[in-house]
Amino acid sequence: MTLPANATEQGEKPFAARLRSWQDYLHRRHVLLIFYGLVLATFPLLTTFWHRNLFYLTFLPVFLLTIDTGFVRQTARNWGFQLACAFIAVAWLSQFYSPDFDLEVLFNATRKCLLVTVFLVATIQLSARYERFLPGVAIGFLIGCVVMAVFMIGEAVSLDRWPPPRLEGFGRGENSILAAVLFGIALITALDILRSPDWKRYWRMAAAGAAIPLIAATLLTHSRGPWVALYATLIVLLLAERRWSLLLGVGAATAAGAIMVIADIVDGGSTISRMDSQRLVLWSQTWEWIVENPILGAGYNADLGLVADDGIPYKAPHSLYISVLAFFGLAGTIPFFGMLGYCLRRMVLDLTQEICSMSTLLLIFGLVNGAFHGYVPINNLNVEWLVLWLPIGFEIGCAQREKSAQTDT
Repeated sequence: MTLPANATEQGEKPFAARLRSWQDYLHRRHVLLIFYGLVLATFPLLTTFWHRNLFYLTFLPVFLLTIDTGFVRQTARNWGFQLACAFIAVAWLSQFYSPDFDLEVLFNATRKCLLVTVFLVATIQLSARYERFLPGVAIGFLIGCVVMAVFMIGEAVSLDRWPPPRLEGFGRGENSILAAVLFGIALITALDILRSPDWKRYWRMAAAGAAIPLIAATLLTHSRGPWVALYATLIVLLLAERRWSLLLGVGAATAAGAIMVIADIVDGGSTISRMDSQRLVLWSQTWEWIVENPILGAGYNADLGLVADDGIPYKAPHSLYISVLAFFGLAGTIPFFGMLGYCLRRMVLDLTQEICSMSTLLLIFGLVNGAFHGYVPINNLNVEWLVLWLPIGFEIGCAQREKSAQTDT
């Protein structure tokens, strides 16, 4: 909903009016939105205790300052928001019947549910208030991802080996997967800047230059899911807009995927076998949990005891949708897919009008990637925030802005 320019005339308190004026100044300078994007790009990979505290001290207060209680009451009438809140509530309640429930689980689950809720509400409000919200965030996000990609390429060059091994990077083994998804999302934002006439020429040139290190760094992670998701996004975009220049992007994605496979074969790796076999093993083991607990699921943070063929244990089955069904059962799966259905409905309406916004591209990427990767969507700042909660919040915010415009008319 568009907020009034002079809030004090609408009964807003002087302090709130000054805060609103300060936020408008930051918006005009794109400071708030670029900061928003930088944090989304970097914090998922900064997993130490100190970095997490830094997140609470910087990122969370900015979100809290953007939330207006009157706006939240109006947003509560949106059925997409209602389904999102229902899913978060089911996720929080599920911890009580988890076999691993204790006070620490209660504290962590409550904290994560509140974090996701604050992020969702702030994203909805910023999207409704600022028409250029997502492009502004994209600038900061692209900058952060390019910096990380350059560091990863530098690490590969220092190894003096070809083809380079799978780089774990940034302090945790699974961060190679997180980095691949982040770089894939950054490539989506670069693609949107390149194809949109609303961006100035120097921004389009910068996006083209940024795509080079992002593609190279994604290849170094040896992760297949983001490439499949990126390829699917390009195909949908090509079919929706019928701009045959996009075939160049499809060809580049095909060539990059072929390079990754060839390099893996030369190195004697197991990139393809890991994709073919391990996920099927994990999914079959998870199905046993689903059959035993079809309604309520295993509960939040339950240890499913999944073990791949190579003996490596996993906490989740490497699929967002199967994870939701396993942990939260039908009670959580129904509102989860209802929430996705709300966004898909808006996405299909845009595609039928040959409109493919950045939010639509992110949602397509996230939906395809979620089939091969993902934990529970109620978590600390993670890639699920970017491929799920960010486009969902943006779509709800846009719906609120359109409703407000119709009311004003």
